[in-house]
This record gives sequence, C-alpha cells and structure tokens, in this order.
Amino acid sequence: MALELTEATPNLALADVSQQVRALVIDGKPLPLARQIMGATNDAERIDLLTGAVHVCSQALTTKAITPTKANLRMRQIGALDGSEDNANLLKALQKLEESSPAECQAVICSLSVATVLNLAQPDTGLGAFIVENSTPKRLASVANTIAGTVYISDRHLKEKRGNFSEEDAPIRHISNDPEIKHFRQKAVRRRLGKF
Repeated sequence: MALELTEATPNLALADVSQQVRALVIDGKPLPLARQIMGATNDAERIDLLTGAVHVCSQALTTKAITPTKANLRMRQIGALDGSEDNANLLKALQKLEESSPAECQAVICSLSVATVLNLAQPDTGLGAFIVENSTPKRLASVANTIAGTVYISDRHLKEKRGNFSEEDAPIRHISNDPEIKHFRQKAVRRRLGKF
C-alpha cells in the first residue's frame, strides 16, 4: 500500500499525508506506521513507507512545522522502524529523497544530533558513508570531538584500573631488583671480603 504524498512543495499539506506517517512525524506516535511496515509483504513496500516518512519529516522540518530537535527524534524513530541489516532500507529511503530533493535530504541529515549520527552511522556501512557525505563540517567536527572524548575517558579509566595493585595488574618486577636476592648478594660479598 503506497503512501499518498505530494511532490516536494514549499508547504506541507497534512491532508495529503497518510494517517500513519502523520501520527509519527507530527504526533510522535510510531506504532501505526510500525504496524504498516510489519504488514508489508516485501522490502520494496517497506522502503516506500520509510521513504514517505523521511520525506514528510524533511518537509515538516523545512517548513518549520517541526523543530530540528523533533526532526532528530523522528529520524531516530524512523531508524528504529527499519528492520533491515545495517539500516539498508533507511539508506535507500534517504537516497530516494536525495534524488527528488537534495536540499530536504541535507536538511534532515543536518538535524541529526551527534548521538543519533553515532547510533545510525556505524563504521563500514552505506548509511554511515551517506550521513558523512551529507553532513556539514561543523557536525562532523562535533562527532569527531565526541569520539575523541570517549576514547580519552576510556583510556583514563583503563589507566586508573591499572593503578590498582591487584595481582593481575601489578607491574612485573625484575629478579635483579628483588630486595631478598639483593640482601643475599651483599651478604655473600661481605663473607668473601671477610676471608681476605
């Protein structure tokens, strides 16, 4: 069952949008669209439904019917509705939107928060590459700073853990530095000197 969506227009005509997509994008209720996606018989239908949802989300964002924060939340919900591996269906939906309206596609991708980008754009996936290609340098810098901060905190926790003197984390001592062996060596040297 294909969505009845208008061509990309400056105004979002909510009357022309299916109730399921409207419930998700405007009201934040993903369940009706989730039921429709689960009831789809093939991937082509699922991709059409996701494409419609992304298209309406981008139109609502560009016409200021929803804020960028809400658009980010809606894109998270749309991503959660995609049951394909590595969000392949969401990628196809975004690619279809890019073909029909590159500006809307970029707007919706630029609305994604750093957390959403990190959640959706997993390394070595097509969606990850698509999001990186369509993001602004400022957003990519924020993502890079977040990753660097996470790595720094992880490294610091690891160093703190190693600072604890448990048996497995204790530094390996060289035999020559062992105080007991040193004492016996000094005693042996004194004995030899005493014989002379």
